[in-house]
Amino acid sequence: MIILDTNVLVASIFENHPHHPRAETIIENLRGSKEKQCITYGVLVELSQVMHRFRSAAFAAVQVADAIKTFDVLSPNDLAQVSEVYLAHCSKLSFVDCEILVISREIGAELITFDEKLQKALAP
Repeated sequence: MIILDTNVLVASIFENHPHHPRAETIIENLRGSKEKQCITYGVLVELSQVMHRFRSAAFAAVQVADAIKTFDVLSPNDLAQVSEVYLAHCSKLSFVDCEILVISREIGAELITFDEKLQKALAP
């Protein structure tokens, strides 16, 4: 099972994004994979905000709808646990990053992100 962070989705959409080539490769490889592909509810919210800010509300709505059709959307089983992780890491990670971290650990999923702080938090 794979969970994608918002930054991978954003980079795959915007051709001028510095990580666009990497994101395109990741998304293309996932299309051919039988691995379950997921995002979190928080990723949907972030994706909507970024798309709205840099393009338009209509563009954001299309991207969110496409993401919902493409990926399984996960929510944490225990928001209190997400809150605890956020309290411990709020100077380094966003609440959504903590949500992704907790869910990936809960289900043993691989998390794909370009966020170096989140990558460090994933390390055992």
